[in-house]
Amino acid sequence: MYVDIKIILSFDGGQWFVDLDDCRVGACELRDLENRIAEILRQKPCYANRESVLVGVIFDYDSIPAWLRQYQSHYFNYLLTVPVSPAESWSIS
Repeated sequence: MYVDIKIILSFDGGQWFVDLDDCRVGACELRDLENRIAEILRQKPCYANRESVLVGVIFDYDSIPAWLRQYQSHYFNYLLTVPVSPAESWSIS
């Protein structure tokens, strides 16, 4: 599936984070992180004429200890659809 942006999601034991636009964005809750990602994307002029931005969120399995990777199915990759208009709701699939 085509995505507009791919970002790598990591977890450091207390916070989720991604690198976006040359800065590290983090939050304790995924929903808060997704809201921050949406705020950044809405400010980008290249998406001004778009209804939404499709973000491929890929979990960085290297951010968890090697012994825990056998349970990696408990972690995930997902698509985040961010509407450019802040008034619209967004979705995760």
